[in-house]
Amino acid sequence: MNLFDLCLLAWRGCKRAVKALWRTFMSAMRLTIRKWWISLPVLAIFIAGALIYTRKDNLTYKVYAVAKLNGPTLNLFNEVFRPLQSGVFFNGTPEVAQYIYDHTARRFETFPVIDCLRDNIIDYVDFDRKVKPTDTVNWQMRDHICIQFRIKYCDLGQVLTIEKQLLSYLNGNEAMQHAYRAALPVMERKVQFCHTQIEKLDSLTSSFYFNNKELSLQESSNNTIVTGEQSNRSMELFLPAIYAHIDYTQKVDVQRAAYTAPVALESHFAVNPEPVNSRAKMLVLFILAGWIVSLAIAWGVEKAFVKL
Repeated sequence: MNLFDLCLLAWRGCKRAVKALWRTFMSAMRLTIRKWWISLPVLAIFIAGALIYTRKDNLTYKVYAVAKLNGPTLNLFNEVFRPLQSGVFFNGTPEVAQYIYDHTARRFETFPVIDCLRDNIIDYVDFDRKVKPTDTVNWQMRDHICIQFRIKYCDLGQVLTIEKQLLSYLNGNEAMQHAYRAALPVMERKVQFCHTQIEKLDSLTSSFYFNNKELSLQESSNNTIVTGEQSNRSMELFLPAIYAHIDYTQKVDVQRAAYTAPVALESHFAVNPEPVNSRAKMLVLFILAGWIVSLAIAWGVEKAFVKL
C-alpha cells in the first residue's frame, strides 16, 4: 500500500462516516416530527429551564487578579492555596471559607503569568494552560500568579470583602510569613546597593572627566573619549551606564514599594464582563440537551407501542 492508496482509504472512510452521521441525523429528525407531541413539551421545559438559569441574578462571572509573591515560592503558594480549591481546611477555618461553604465564591483557580521578553513585565495570563514550563520563549514568571474565582451577579458586591479575607488568609500563613521575612532584608540590601552604585558612578564620572588634566576630550560617534598621548586607547563614557542603572534602580524601588506582605495584588479583583452562563450559550446547550432527551423518550415510546 502506497501513500495514494492510504489517502484514498482515509477519504472513503470519512465519506462513510459522514453518510452514517447524516442518516442518523435524518432518522432523529423524522422521529422528532413523528412524536412532536413529546418533543415540543420537552423542548419547552428545557427552554424554560435555560431562561430561569440565565436570569440576571443567576449569571456567573469570572473574577481575577494578578498576585505578586514577595518571598514565597510558587510551590509554597500553591500548597497554601490548595484548601481554597478543595474546600477542606485543616488548620482552623478562615473567614473566606464561609463564602466557599455557601457557594458565594467557588472554583478558586490559579494560572501562570507569562513574560515573553524576560523583562519582569507581565505580557499575558495563560488561562488555557497551553504554555509548558520548559518553553524558553513564553517564560512563566516565578514571582507572579493569577488568582481567579467565580461569583454570581447578585453577590458581586462581596468581591472586595472576599479579596480582603483572601489576602488575610494567605498572608496570615506562618510559612508565607517566614518566607517574606527572609526575603525582605535581601530586597533592602538590593535597594541600598543600587542607590550606592549610582552615587559611585556619578562620583567616578566627575573625578575622571573634570579632575584629570592630562585627558583631552575629543568628539566621537560611539560615545568614547580618547587620550592625547595614546590615541589608540579609548574608554567608554559612563553616562549610558548611569542612565541604564537609574532605570534598573527605579524598577527595584517599585518592587520594594510592593514588598508590603507575602502576597500583594497588582490591582483589585476585576470582573470579566462576559458571564460564564450567558443566555445565548445556555439556550443552545439546553435546546440540544432537550432534543436528545425528547429523542430518548420518543424512541422508548415507539418501541413500547411496537411490542404492544
